[in-house]
Amino acid sequence: RMNSVAAKENRLKQVVWFPFNVFSTRFFYQAANEFADIKILPNSSFIIPDSPPSLPGRGR
Repeated sequence: RMNSVAAKENRLKQVVWFPFNVFSTRFFYQAANEFADIKILPNSSFIIPDSPPSLPGRGR
């Protein structure tokens, strides 16, 4: 009984998370590509911009 429920949840997770992973990975690489143009000093490991870059649809 519990096994079938777990299997259904597993399949649902795969169906939902696979496209989400692909989308987030592509979005991450796109954002990294955009921010690669901005020259950041090598000494500073991380710079917090004025506006959060995690907002989707920024500058579109």
